[in-house]
Amino acid sequence: MGFYNIFFSPTGGTEKVADIVAKGTKLDAEKIDLIKEPDKLVKVKFEKKDLCLVAVPSYGGRIPSVVTDMFRKVKADGTKAILVAVFGNRMIDDTLWNCRMFWRHQDLYVSEEWRLSQSIP
Repeated sequence: MGFYNIFFSPTGGTEKVADIVAKGTKLDAEKIDLIKEPDKLVKVKFEKKDLCLVAVPSYGGRIPSVVTDMFRKVKADGTKAILVAVFGNRMIDDTLWNCRMFWRHQDLYVSEEWRLSQSIP
């Protein structure tokens, strides 16, 4: 099973949260930084047995369009996903719902969603 820590983090905050969540899984993660290595995402063949942690910031309650553009090129095979939405001075609004609906079309499987609001120093 491959475990992928995929994040889009222009200011470093989303990466910090993604790393905390990934560490909590106690699995070795392959990092995919969508800013530093955007092409790495399309080179990975996601399989059903894999797990993806996908962390994005919330821009006005939505997924950043640059992220959806990157993921349009990805095809998974029922790969399980953990979705994380990070926000600064505004609520995430519908970001997780948008993530779930968008990635469902890319064949990433999200069984349940839950929210955790906590300040990360």
